[in-house]
Amino acid sequence: MRRGNITLEMIVSCGLLAVVIGLSVQMLASTALQRRYTERRAIALQEAANLVERASALSYDEITMERLKEITLSDEVRKILPEAVAALTLLEEPASEVSGGVPGKRVQVELKWIGAGHVPEAPVRLSYWAYPLNGGKP
Repeated sequence: MRRGNITLEMIVSCGLLAVVIGLSVQMLASTALQRRYTERRAIALQEAANLVERASALSYDEITMERLKEITLSDEVRKILPEAVAALTLLEEPASEVSGGVPGKRVQVELKWIGAGHVPEAPVRLSYWAYPLNGGKP
């Protein structure tokens, strides 16, 4: 009678072990997928910051759509982020009390790419405002 109990206990414990191993593998796979997503998002954010920095290196008068179109993604990011596309847009900001009565320019960078399962990821967006150095006075 005892021998039958040991066999039954072994079968039950092996079944439980199989369930635990199966759940562990699923958890590890999910963690790896989330890690890849986070790494790609961090890379996209860093690249968007680099694009903003390159655009902000232009003088106020040089900030035009033609010049912004010349700013492109780095080759490294193109390899890491599938089908990555960067869009730089320019918006003329009217003079306001907030800007001290000086008109400015707002440059917005939006970076999009395709994630796991060929699903577009949420884009990364950064903006910066530029104002003339002399306060808009000749």
